[in-house]
Amino acid sequence: MDHAVVIEPSCPLPYPDNSFDIIYARSVFEHIDNPKLVAHELLRILKPGGLIAALTPNKLGYIAIAATIVPNRLHVRALSHIQPTRKSVDVFPTVYRLNTPRALRRAFGQGAEIHTVRVPGEPAYHFGSPLLYRITKWLHKHLPDCLQPLLIVYIRKL
Repeated sequence: MDHAVVIEPSCPLPYPDNSFDIIYARSVFEHIDNPKLVAHELLRILKPGGLIAALTPNKLGYIAIAATIVPNRLHVRALSHIQPTRKSVDVFPTVYRLNTPRALRRAFGQGAEIHTVRVPGEPAYHFGSPLLYRITKWLHKHLPDCLQPLLIVYIRKL
């Protein structure tokens, strides 16, 4: 079943305990302001043995570093040049408080088994330039693992 619900960031999730086998979060963790609360709520609604799968920028990757350098109030303006087809309503403040293996372990604690993989992903921030796209692909190939731009995260509730 596919279902969407708008939630308040600082409120409990509107689901009973142990409701879900799988929770998938794509491009969400970089926006989480209160990692401990969110981790608690996600683990609360996840069934024992259930899985949280997430894709998020690596805090040490160039995407997160660039987004941190540019103040949130300027993200819409910057992205209008970088990704001209992106709608301003699809730009959200970034905080990067749940975007390293260490931050994930701190937030999810002893109640979960956490695995992360740093990956290059497909370049999305190349201003539509084929040359910059190729340079970014080359860069991804040669970056050390710790600087890869994306994290794939798997969290299993114990």
